[in-house]
Amino acid sequence: MNFRTDRRGFSLLELLLTLLLTGVIALIAVPGFLRYARHAALAAGANQMAMDMMRVRYLAVSRNCRYRLRFYQLDRAWRWEEDRNDNARLDPLEEVSPFQYLPAGIRYDCDGILGPPSQPVTVPSSPITFPGRVMSVGPTGRWSGIGTIYLANADAEHAAISVSIAGRVRVWYWEESARRWR
Repeated sequence: MNFRTDRRGFSLLELLLTLLLTGVIALIAVPGFLRYARHAALAAGANQMAMDMMRVRYLAVSRNCRYRLRFYQLDRAWRWEEDRNDNARLDPLEEVSPFQYLPAGIRYDCDGILGPPSQPVTVPSSPITFPGRVMSVGPTGRWSGIGTIYLANADAEHAAISVSIAGRVRVWYWEESARRWR
């Protein structure tokens, strides 16, 4: 009998072991990847909102008129409105942005944290601390008041976007272990 010793291919046992190892690695890696994806979505939502706040401030100064940013908590959205005649309402020729939405899995939320981020001493009463969920900026670039917007994801990680009256917009992240903002 003449047997060939130069076999080609893999045995069934080798293929099953490869599939088993791939499955074990996936079981270990997938939860970490999903947690990272939720954290990245929170950071993306906070950064997008901060960029829109800075853009609205730029538009107010460059176009020499008042702009308002409205937040819609239940819809997880926001948008800006132009107010050329400073009458605090939307008139026919004034520009309005399309709605911007928080990423999937991100919501306005302030449960279990302290605020404001610059001096965390009390529990925030609302995830949007601007009166009427509206903030406005005039042609000088000064905001109508200070405030913070709190966001959270499914892992109870929190981010905050704070606005100073002088116009500074800052994104913060809550460190649960230290009970502070960084």
